[in-house]
Amino acid sequence: NCIPQWLTYSDPNHLNYHYIHSFTLDRESNLVITGRRYNSHDFDPITMKFSPEGEVLWVSILEGNSNDEIPKGIGVDLDNNIYIVGEQNNAFLLKYDADGQLIRRVNYTVLGTSQGDVMGSVVSDQGISYVMGTTGIREESDLYIGVIDSVFSTIVEDRYNFGSMSFSTMSGMVVDTQKNAIVVGTDSTRDHVSNFLTIKYDESGSELWRQSFNPGDVTESQISAIGIDENNNPVIAGYVEDSSSVISTILLKYSSTGELIFTSSVPLVDV
Repeated sequence: NCIPQWLTYSDPNHLNYHYIHSFTLDRESNLVITGRRYNSHDFDPITMKFSPEGEVLWVSILEGNSNDEIPKGIGVDLDNNIYIVGEQNNAFLLKYDADGQLIRRVNYTVLGTSQGDVMGSVVSDQGISYVMGTTGIREESDLYIGVIDSVFSTIVEDRYNFGSMSFSTMSGMVVDTQKNAIVVGTDSTRDHVSNFLTIKYDESGSELWRQSFNPGDVTESQISAIGIDENNNPVIAGYVEDSSSVISTILLKYSSTGELIFTSSVPLVDV
């Protein structure tokens, strides 16, 4: 009924600037959030765990690194271990146990090059991290996906070039019940507005299918989120703006094998 159940404020260590970037629920319905805090000269990752009643269970601030570190994605495994992927000059990976003790931290380089950006991740029940982002710069930018095991050894990683496309970005990812990763993003050239990309990979990172949806005669398009239904069909939400500055929400649904089930667009109106 949209009635607030509780509201809590937390200011650990009297931080001046702190930001939340990602959150998840563990197997006991505890809320785990991750973000960054400013320590007067750069940013440190901060991770907090709340009970279902809003009580702060623990706070972890990872200090001692001289680079700005910004968490981008978080997930948990069946044992409530916490996995975080983020960025500094290069990417980094963190693993905490359920009590907030740091188990492992490693630097992570996208395809062995500094020309890569990590945009998020999802985590399977077994602690397999699916990391998404881009690699390259400007017109050489390609889609990127990496599959990393629970001890942070890379299982597979690859970049995906889409021919004439000059810039590609990832917007979201989900893992279905069969451990397949489905990623969504946009691609654009200098000649047309961004298409909506949907790509499905198996657990080893091999591509199963891809679809590119052209939103038509619009001036701007963007994907906002992805989810799956009970049959592992991906559902993608976003928005488009036409030449008259009318903004519409857009919804796409694909089957688990990649066929477009439906698309729906609804203009937003002032109320």
